[in-house]
Amino acid sequence: MVKQAFLGASEFQRIRCGKERFGEEKRFSSLRGDSGQMRRRGASGSAKGTRAPMDKIAKRSEAYLVIDMLNDFILSGAPLEVPKAREIIPKLKEKIVEMRNKKIPIIYICDNHRKNDPEFKIWPAHCVKGTKGAEIVEELKPEKDDYVVTKTTYSGFFKTKLEYLLKRLKVKKLMVSGILTNICVLYTVSDAVLRGYEVEVVKDCVTSLTEEEHNFALQQMEKVLKTKII
Repeated sequence: MVKQAFLGASEFQRIRCGKERFGEEKRFSSLRGDSGQMRRRGASGSAKGTRAPMDKIAKRSEAYLVIDMLNDFILSGAPLEVPKAREIIPKLKEKIVEMRNKKIPIIYICDNHRKNDPEFKIWPAHCVKGTKGAEIVEELKPEKDDYVVTKTTYSGFFKTKLEYLLKRLKVKKLMVSGILTNICVLYTVSDAVLRGYEVEVVKDCVTSLTEEEHNFALQQMEKVLKTKII
């Protein structure tokens, strides 16, 4: 049996579940949004049963988002391979260490789809729930005090628990990294700005399939959304 700590509707709850990566679907339905799920993770990628130190983390007004650094986007030959994503891993690792040293919460935003997800009419099947492809790449695995929020579309806010988590952590400012600059990063940043968050995008820690798409998205975020590119 694996212990997982979930942020429920009113408090953290410890729940025993089966060995499935995301637990038993029916058991956790009351703790989830329509599609999103949120949990603490261990250094090996498995969930830990220790109570989250909310009183300490909540003193920080910032959080660091790592978007879609998953096997089905990163590994060579993956269904939606983004070759440039492998190039940003070293910088991302450095930034994650920096955030942990500063006690800033790290939130991994992860694509997670059903086998028959409507998005597969647009894109090849990818990041299917429970598969290796849906896992965070080995180099960036979460640790015990990190968070994981799953999503089924471009924005990390759409039908997920992200906003609820940010409110619980008393976050006012987001630093954003990951892929793709012009898709999931852009739409997550847009939704964050529209919700009143101050947002910074870490330029060396985001990328796209092409430089043109990458630069266009950075320009949109900076000039239209008034996001700071750092």
